Amino acid sequence: EVVVKNPSPTITLLAWLREERGLKGTHAGCQEGGCGICTVTLTRMDESGKSQTVPINSCLRRLCGVDGLHVQTSEGIGGQPPG
Repeated sequence: EVVVKNPSPTITLLAWLREERGLKGTHAGCQEGGCGICTVTLTRMDESGKSQTVPINSCLRRLCGVDGLHVQTSEGIGGQPPG
């Protein structure tokens, strides 16, 4: 769990991931949501208690707009367990 205190209301999720967290797997492309290179997934619990995962363009979503949601980038998929 990552807690961000007093984030700028203007910073995008993409900028924060790349600049503050150093996660360079999510790329900046057109910056208008058309190319999809900045896609990450958001997971939240719906009204029935089931998790719902949707893809979003991180270049369009403000960091403040993902409060309480699970964000997964390309760094969080695949990979191999240590050992």
